[in-house]
Amino acid sequence: MTEEAGGVPGEITEAPEVEEAVRYHESGSTWWPLLWGPGFCGVGFTLETVTGASHGLAWIVVGVVLLGLTALWVSARRTDRAVTLTDTTLRMGTGMVSVARIARVEGVPEPVGARAVGGGFTIPAKTHPVPMELVDGSVVLGWARFSDDLVEVLAPMVEGNTAESACLDLDLPPSARPATAANDSTANGTAANDSAEGKTAASNTAESDTERPRTPVESKEGEQ
Repeated sequence: MTEEAGGVPGEITEAPEVEEAVRYHESGSTWWPLLWGPGFCGVGFTLETVTGASHGLAWIVVGVVLLGLTALWVSARRTDRAVTLTDTTLRMGTGMVSVARIARVEGVPEPVGARAVGGGFTIPAKTHPVPMELVDGSVVLGWARFSDDLVEVLAPMVEGNTAESACLDLDLPPSARPATAANDSTANGTAANDSAEGKTAASNTAESDTERPRTPVESKEGEQ
């Protein structure tokens, strides 16, 4: 049992989830298009009233249908075209890239035939490409409506990222991380220690064999 600050002794209380600060965000779409359907129906009803008999109920039904369809369209755009950058992740639509895996975003050539982040074969309409070089040397094609603004915010965040930092961010085991000079030197030191211990053990064994008194073997020639 643990006791948290402000909790009752003997009770385990869950720590509240910490929301990451958003460094950059594009919503993908505003909610203003929801007014298109009702506005169209309002204009149609007004013109119909001025010119003759009107059908108010029919216009209301049409307005509700158009409002529902537009809401679905806007919701899809806000999901597929949204860009959100936090301290640890970069989300583009339904795709996500860890910030620790990005090595460079400035001066990266656009890859030919590369798929965009999020799984599409092309970047969304009215967006601009943001090629990103990863720590493993590969290049992925990001995108944003205001690509220069995204690069300006993201570039200082990824400066100095390496393969080791990406592995630490992904919480990979040490055996799955790329070898570094420090790891190599540690391994070499361990091998040298093992070799020295083996030589010491062999030397001790030889010395003990030399010092151990030998039992004389009696000759059996006299018995024959």
